Amino acid sequence: MSILKKFTRLINMRDDEQSQPQSVVADILYSPELNKTVSSDTAMRISTVYSCIRVRAESLSMLPIRLYKIGADGSKKLAHNDNLYKLIHSQPNQFQTATEFWEMCSWCLDVYGNFYAYIVRVGGMITELIPLNNHSVSVNYKLGTNIPEYTINITDNNKRETKTIIVSEEDMLHIRLNSFDGLHGLSPIHQVNKLMYNANSTENLAGKVYQNGAITSGVLQTDAKLTKESHDTIRKAFYSQYAGTENAGKPMILDSGLKYQQFRISLTDAQFIESRKYDRDEICGVFRIPPHLVANLDHATFSNIEQQNLQFVNYSLMPYIRKIEQRLNKCLLADKKFKDYRFKFDLSSLLRGDSTAQVNYIKSLLDSGVMTINDALTALGMNTCKGGDIRKLPLNTAYMDDDGNIMNLNENSSQNDENSVDND
Repeated sequence: MSILKKFTRLINMRDDEQSQPQSVVADILYSPELNKTVSSDTAMRISTVYSCIRVRAESLSMLPIRLYKIGADGSKKLAHNDNLYKLIHSQPNQFQTATEFWEMCSWCLDVYGNFYAYIVRVGGMITELIPLNNHSVSVNYKLGTNIPEYTINITDNNKRETKTIIVSEEDMLHIRLNSFDGLHGLSPIHQVNKLMYNANSTENLAGKVYQNGAITSGVLQTDAKLTKESHDTIRKAFYSQYAGTENAGKPMILDSGLKYQQFRISLTDAQFIESRKYDRDEICGVFRIPPHLVANLDHATFSNIEQQNLQFVNYSLMPYIRKIEQRLNKCLLADKKFKDYRFKFDLSSLLRGDSTAQVNYIKSLLDSGVMTINDALTALGMNTCKGGDIRKLPLNTAYMDDDGNIMNLNENSSQNDENSVDND
């Protein structure tokens, strides 16, 4: 069966079919070789751009995402037995782990502004999420309605068979960044095209400067009149012996009255170094990545690193996390499950801080009765213990009832103890 027929069969599969679906080939998956555009490809060659996108993608992918069942009192319980839990937490499809899937999602959002994944259903149950190539998917409203529909262009492996398939919003997981029309996310790289062009120009300039080595452009002078053959001979000999980094520092041997005058432009005078630093800071600002995470420690100190890490979680990761969580809740949870289930990322690994801060944090929650011993053990990744679900309360705490009256439970407990002694 051809790849095109396999994918068509997935989309047109009837609900009563119980057979396991075949995965779609990499032809419709994200492929850098198939997604080369001038601006995106050029921008990805800039070290700071690549580092910023990589930092966010790897940070997001290492966070576990779980499915919780919400109780009537607002309590949360892991829904381990639900098929969606394994799908999102462990393996979204047959060829990717959850880490690879969400890392790819973050990369697509930062490069293209959109991430698409086809929702495979068998017998009404979601079995796979198949990521799609950004350039193979387009989305528009149905004519005369506000209902989105997605057009997928599929090309077979041999490039001989191409087909266009239209799917509904219910069959597509579409996560987008900022949008002017509600359908198409904006690519951060495209929105700051001029900045990316300037940063790429300075990197190209740096490459050319260092490629020429310590000897930059200059002039060879002589009072003698040179023929074309002599001119070409001197040029070739000079380039082969003294140009390039491998010849840097070699003493020159000139004869026939030749004199060399070097024209060196100071990189400092040209504000070259400062320009590269400015571009680097600007790119970090576009992606909202703290500079120290991309090896720029110019403005970092021991006192502000922790605060910058917290800002990275709150203002760089959280917008992506909220978009992904809400889109998963909307697309994957059926109407009957939407009220009682929610997808949530676990941010505890990023918010722990150092070991001392973590111990003090847990101790304060234990002492105030917010956390039980088993809660603390779970937070530390340790096994729970028997009898560890009891909360301890401080003895000097006063409580207020619904009418606003102050009551001290400890005093009531003491009076009860005294009465029991008197009765004895």
